[in-house]
Amino acid sequence: AAFDYGREARAGHWIVLLAYGLATAVILWGLHFDAARDRPWLPLAATTFDAAVAVYVIADHAFSASPARHATDAVSALPAYLFLLQTGLRFRPTLVASFAGLVAAGWVGTLVALRVTGAGESNDILSREIPRLLTFAAAAIFVLYASIWTSRAARSTLQAWRERLLLARFLPAGIETVASDPTGAVSERRATVLAVDLRGSSELARMQPPARFVAWLLEIRALVHDAVTASGGIVDKYVGDGVLALFLEGDAERQARSTRRCSSAGTSARSTRFSP
Repeated sequence: AAFDYGREARAGHWIVLLAYGLATAVILWGLHFDAARDRPWLPLAATTFDAAVAVYVIADHAFSASPARHATDAVSALPAYLFLLQTGLRFRPTLVASFAGLVAAGWVGTLVALRVTGAGESNDILSREIPRLLTFAAAAIFVLYASIWTSRAARSTLQAWRERLLLARFLPAGIETVASDPTGAVSERRATVLAVDLRGSSELARMQPPARFVAWLLEIRALVHDAVTASGGIVDKYVGDGVLALFLEGDAERQARSTRRCSSAGTSARSTRFSP
């Protein structure tokens, strides 16, 4: 746009480019200072400036009477498509919709101005500009759809990994916490349940200071967790002063042996680590 498609350079081109450069510098400066929290308007401002430049190039080209205008039709629409792709890569559908809406509105406004003013060969210009506008609209719909789909997939993946990280503290490796194939067939699995309860906990809670009782309770949970995982089981849940553990590996005999081994290990550890 700086050379006006073969005509002499105009001051307006350089003013627009300078304004866009300054706006970009301000936005980059704002992003440097935690824009996500303090300046949520910056992404929308950047999108608006991109749309303004794209519309300016399109409008300037449409009103041009230069013989080279037809040869530069594709070049004049290039900023709109490049900015559209750039906005789509942000994976924020609202920004994509905003950019596409602003550019389409500016493009329609340009066509209306051409029709009203009768600038140049209006009929020829309109017959060329309308298909270009429709092509941009189709591309914008595709990019918007891709942005929505990608954003949803990313959120779903992040949520699944967040659940995995939260539950990984209690489950051993190899236990799936998020189904990779929710439509898969349901299968039966034998499990042995071990219930652990703190005897006399109510009386102990009345006799001891709350802080000391809570410390004992947490130590008992840690003791049970270590004994269960060392014996090949997993802790299912903590219920007050009790613990439920599952043993899933092997047949019933192997699970029973693991449960007995866990009970023996817990009793030995209790005598050395827990002495009220």
